[in-house]
Amino acid sequence: MPDCTVPTTLRPVVASFVVFGFFAGAWAVATVDIERTFHLSDTGLGALLAAGIVAATAVAAIGGAITDRWGAGPSLTRALVVWGALLALEAAAPHLVLFVLALVMAMAAGGLVDVVMNIVAADALAHDAGRLVRFHGLFNGGCVAGAAVTGVALRFGASWRVVWVGVAIIGVATGVVTRRARLPEPERFDHPSMWRALAGLRHEGLVVLALVFAAAAMVEGGIATWGILYLRGHLGLGVLAGVSAYVVGESLATFARLGGGPMVSALGTRRAVVIGGTLAAAGIATEALCGAAGIAAAGLAAAAVGISVVWPLLLADVNNEARHPALAIGGVTACGYLGMVAGPPLVGTLSGLFGLKTGLLVLAAIALCVALFPAHVRTPVRT
Repeated sequence: MPDCTVPTTLRPVVASFVVFGFFAGAWAVATVDIERTFHLSDTGLGALLAAGIVAATAVAAIGGAITDRWGAGPSLTRALVVWGALLALEAAAPHLVLFVLALVMAMAAGGLVDVVMNIVAADALAHDAGRLVRFHGLFNGGCVAGAAVTGVALRFGASWRVVWVGVAIIGVATGVVTRRARLPEPERFDHPSMWRALAGLRHEGLVVLALVFAAAAMVEGGIATWGILYLRGHLGLGVLAGVSAYVVGESLATFARLGGGPMVSALGTRRAVVIGGTLAAAGIATEALCGAAGIAAAGLAAAAVGISVVWPLLLADVNNEARHPALAIGGVTACGYLGMVAGPPLVGTLSGLFGLKTGLLVLAAIALCVALFPAHVRTPVRT
């Protein structure tokens, strides 16, 4: 246990955002190569991702309760170590069956990492939505690094497995560092039942916001997984060219989050979400409809920038307005994973039936719904 006389620090949370983002970027680049390694179709990849995200959703649903019970520091430590170890097993898996098992368990552990680090960050920073958006820029910075490193590794003949092992080592090391640190502890309440985080969304006035959050998560995950796959697998861009579009988009998203705080504060949460969702919809539609690889890549970059502001802004609203923020963030994040569950099989199935262009256009329509549908914390009626 860390010494209570030691000042609290967010550095382990900073590291967690970066390493989690690094893996997200690495995954986005390597999807085509994973399909080829295990002879998967787009539909098969979508089903595989859905299975993993179901497990992550189940863990995310109880993440707030786990954080309440164990404390933020121990929860994040254990989640990071288990996640890193399972990534190493993924990298070593010689056959599809073993890879699927390791991936599902790793995504479940990653769901807990995601919830805990968001709970701590939101509790510490959500009083200023602009600062929380900047903090989430660390994730995008990690995505940039992960995509760039993976792209270079693949270009020079290395396997995606090598990158996975590197991320696994960094994840475990981050868990060890977290164990020695003292994180800010959100206010702790009674220990609720495992599914109260989801069941309590209506009581907390979060149903509409949770649905929009799920849609935004579907779009953000879809851009990462299917956007690059479309450029590489369907428009014929080479690995470095395809990766560059994603890297540019995530770099711009990083700058948008790090430097966009004053603009977000001036616009307000609602207007910023409208602008972000609309830009994402326009960018995805451009990528899908334009046969010119350069313009399609620019569309992917614009979509990444637009959707990047939505997640932290909605989390800030949840933390500031919900009566039990840890449980509320756990429940809303679980809904985000449910959106990700729906996304891969939806786009994968549409790709198998009508082509990936159709799947991307559906994502664009969902992004437009995120922009246009009013989402905020609705104060519950007290009886």
